[in-house]
Amino acid sequence: MLFFSCAEKDSKEATHSKNTVGFEAIPLEKTGIDFTNSITENQIQNYFNYPYLYNGGGVAVGDINNDGLPDIYFTGNQVEDQLYLNLGNLSFKKITEEAGISKQKNSWHTGVLMWDANNDGLLDIYVSRSGKSEDASLRKNLLYINNGNNNFTESAASFGLDDSGYSTQAYPIDFDKDGDLDLLVVNHREDFQQNSYFDFENDQKYSLDTSHRLYQNNGDHTFSDVSKKAGIQTHAWGLSAVIEDINNDGWDDIYVAHDFQQPDKLFINNQDGTFSEAFSDYFNHSSFYSMGSDMADINNDNLPDLMVLDMVSEDHLRSKRMMASMNTQSFYQMVEKGYGHQYMINTLQLSNGIGTYSEIAQLAGVAKTDWSWAPLLADFDNDGWNDLFVTNGINKDVTDNDLKIQLDRMLKEGKGVRWDVATEMIPASVISNYMFKNTGHLGFKNVTQDWGLNEPINSNGVAYADFDNDGDLDLVVNSMGVPSVVFENKISKTENYVSLKLKGLAPNPFAVGAKVSLYSGEEVQSKRLFPARGFQSSVEYRIHFGLGQKSIVDSIVVEWPDGYSSRVTNVSINQNLLLNSETLPKTKTKKKESKSKMFREVTEDIGIDFKHEENEFNDFAEEILLPHKQSEFGPFIAVGDVNGDGLEDFFAGGAHKQSGVLYLQKEDGTFYKSKSQPWEKDRVSEDLESLFFDADGDGDLDLYVVSGGAIFVQGNPNLQDRLYINDGKGNFKKDLQALPEMFTSGLSVTGGDFDGDGDTDLFVGGRLLPGRYPLPPRSYLLENIEGKFTDVTDLLAPSLLHPGLVSDAVFTDFDKDGDLDVMVVGEWMPISLYENDQGFFMDATSKFNLDSTSGWWSKIAVVDWDKDGDDDYILGNIGENNKFHPSENSPLHIYANDFDGNGSFDIYLAKEKGNLKLPVRGRECSSQQMPGILDKFPTYDAFSKAKIEDILGVNGINNAYHKEVTIFSSLLLQNHKTSFTQTKLPVEAQFSQLNGMVIHDFNDDTYPDVLLVGNNYGSEVETTRYDALQSVTILNDKIGGFKVLSLQKTGLTLSENVKSISRLNYFSNKNSFRLLLGCNNHKIKVFQKN
Repeated sequence: MLFFSCAEKDSKEATHSKNTVGFEAIPLEKTGIDFTNSITENQIQNYFNYPYLYNGGGVAVGDINNDGLPDIYFTGNQVEDQLYLNLGNLSFKKITEEAGISKQKNSWHTGVLMWDANNDGLLDIYVSRSGKSEDASLRKNLLYINNGNNNFTESAASFGLDDSGYSTQAYPIDFDKDGDLDLLVVNHREDFQQNSYFDFENDQKYSLDTSHRLYQNNGDHTFSDVSKKAGIQTHAWGLSAVIEDINNDGWDDIYVAHDFQQPDKLFINNQDGTFSEAFSDYFNHSSFYSMGSDMADINNDNLPDLMVLDMVSEDHLRSKRMMASMNTQSFYQMVEKGYGHQYMINTLQLSNGIGTYSEIAQLAGVAKTDWSWAPLLADFDNDGWNDLFVTNGINKDVTDNDLKIQLDRMLKEGKGVRWDVATEMIPASVISNYMFKNTGHLGFKNVTQDWGLNEPINSNGVAYADFDNDGDLDLVVNSMGVPSVVFENKISKTENYVSLKLKGLAPNPFAVGAKVSLYSGEEVQSKRLFPARGFQSSVEYRIHFGLGQKSIVDSIVVEWPDGYSSRVTNVSINQNLLLNSETLPKTKTKKKESKSKMFREVTEDIGIDFKHEENEFNDFAEEILLPHKQSEFGPFIAVGDVNGDGLEDFFAGGAHKQSGVLYLQKEDGTFYKSKSQPWEKDRVSEDLESLFFDADGDGDLDLYVVSGGAIFVQGNPNLQDRLYINDGKGNFKKDLQALPEMFTSGLSVTGGDFDGDGDTDLFVGGRLLPGRYPLPPRSYLLENIEGKFTDVTDLLAPSLLHPGLVSDAVFTDFDKDGDLDVMVVGEWMPISLYENDQGFFMDATSKFNLDSTSGWWSKIAVVDWDKDGDDDYILGNIGENNKFHPSENSPLHIYANDFDGNGSFDIYLAKEKGNLKLPVRGRECSSQQMPGILDKFPTYDAFSKAKIEDILGVNGINNAYHKEVTIFSSLLLQNHKTSFTQTKLPVEAQFSQLNGMVIHDFNDDTYPDVLLVGNNYGSEVETTRYDALQSVTILNDKIGGFKVLSLQKTGLTLSENVKSISRLNYFSNKNSFRLLLGCNNHKIKVFQKN
């Protein structure tokens, strides 16, 4: 026995010193494992009859004879399953036949779980079955009860667990908290002919064979199917599940990953034996072809995070050959029907600790791992951070687009295609698995090659275990068509560890569902004990913690499934411990008390009922290759005391055909709509940024409103900006003579006295030429002359006539010479500076070495961050959580021209790989913009090898409008009078596009802090929308750096498409303030500082 009590150290423990880096595949001659999951296709069992033919088998790990060594069970699709007993020293003995394990002829085995079904302290084995067969008896799942002498008896029928559905895997869960383990069985649909199109009515037709099943433990070694009663019936292609307390209420919930168009499901435990589907309450989007899944804490904040795999390749050639079609109309139809936003990408859902998740796979570097099956989150290098292993590959490239075209052509020509001929036509590839090292700070590094796992091998199920008890996690992989392999972990050299085995109380002796937290200094790691993880597999029952160089463990806290907790202190390192619920002191687990938050929502309490109603407009109808919509920039909110009563009021702008609204504040802090709403007559125009300022010098606040949007062509009078004059009592009237003609689609306005004459002048940023993206529109420098505004751009600032696609601008004295300069940012623009030289504005971008800062900038906030007396700047960008990741060495390019000479204006995005410029978009969507591409590149393979000059032509490129971007990170730009220092904002501020900022000293230390909001839901459907930002509050550390406040502390939860934020003071509490959030196509949200 290799596990001892917490007071005992393992005497058989291996010396903790290694010299080899990486994993080593242990040869068959040593392991004795000769299992190969081979399949032979025939007229019945072939891919075209059963598209899950290549999904492969699973593997389960567990100590079946309680000798302290984890044993292995492999499932075979057509071949016999095999059970191997661990003899120590990475040597195994096949005991399948003597153990009583056998396989029914023509049955198809998929997932496997080791668990204690009858609560006797011995691990039993549950095997899931599926396949093409219509004979339900061949699909009945198997339960091998452990007899205690390395022998098993198949007993699924007597236990009521002989599920005859199309099963993928089973998951133990105590959903009713009665102390024993119930069982979730994930099943899939068999009508694969309907997996390529959207059929809402059919998708709602539940059937016994295809629905997931929840079996309740009756406590007498029998189980009852309570799926319908529990509310988890589905009609979907289920490939994996995760059991976890998603909403942190102490009751375990169920997340199920679904293949094809069926959305993933989150079943929240109602604590009464039923569940409610609530995916959209917690997550903003999901993978499309969801495969395997796992959940563990990736950033050591004591909160579990969710990883779900898809099947998108990072390789340019493979991605262009096998890119699935994403039809815009179908995509939004599915959204309208409640299928959610699904994207062909791996998803990493980071828990925010407040019942919401931010999806950050692209920021973390784990978004694309090809045709992937199993993710396992575990600490493989013992540094204290959970890494990520991914099994990868498929026997045939069944989604190859050229194959589809070829088969369709043959069928249309009336040529019958035999299954075996069609099978031979499918290309085949063998690719390696992936290993990612957790680098901390929400990042992962691909170490597949560094850690010796780069051998091409198509793998499916995988489990981890410390097979040789040397203190690190090894791997066992079930691969397709080649012998399965045990990989010995030889990464760790001097890193420390603690390995735990839990002994729970009957009827859950293995303590499934327990949570273990390890505390060392100020750091905490936490893990849940759930064996079924990844894909069709289950892992070892030990809980393993890497410690890095830490030599002391302050305490380990076990939250047992029975609602009690145990704490063990001063734990020695580098040992295997047995923690026994029966013998350890226990106290009732306390429910974590909700602490006071910095903000609380008061939207419903203060009389504001404004809802922004975005007009329907398909930006992609004519500009198919737009990177994102240009029609969803609002709403903006302007704040000011318009009626002179000492209370701040606000104006919220409307969308096209929606009037903006002015709300007046009452003394009790509530609001009512003003009687003066003259902008109702201008409701056809789309309101964008607005500004309260004294335009006519009479001492009250007038209102400037920018008109914009993508619906009007350049020159349309509805694009004219507007100025509304205040009579001093809050009554407004439009001044038709105050502004020059400005028939430009704008976005931003900023005010400042640039000529020093005592009034407020304006800069208005032009945002786009509708239908001509990314060509730069007019922008305007407007001089205030006795309340009338003159366009002096050409005279005083010709370089500001067409600065770019302007998103924001500020008047600011960046050179500290006593007059106001201008900073301008936008899409495909650098951070642009225009220096005021005796009233004339000169482009000073190069002078301050900012030429190489081109990005998709969105917002500026002026702040003296370092308190040195000059203006510094917080600059919002699209962030790092996207698929592009441009850099100075590898920019993202855009080209615009009529490339095919058909009279339409074409745009084209390109990325750099080495010395090559390659297309971002695929053949299908590219040809929709430029139909000649189909003739030029008759196959997807030909297109995948094409460079930009091949697609657009050298002359087309040379004559094109061209821009590039090199940075998508949001920044702090610190001013040093003659130069600037660029510092990336914390990673939490890189989750999405930043659209709004509030500067305030949130912790009362006299230093300015910043609160950030944003998101951008307007991406085209092949690009994951930018929706991960919930809000970020960054504290100033007083030395130019940052400290991020958690959302659990701020309480500022915003899952919406937030376009603006404004601070508003209110009379009833002069020591507090409110934040007004302008959310696109949503109600205004209001949060009050406590």
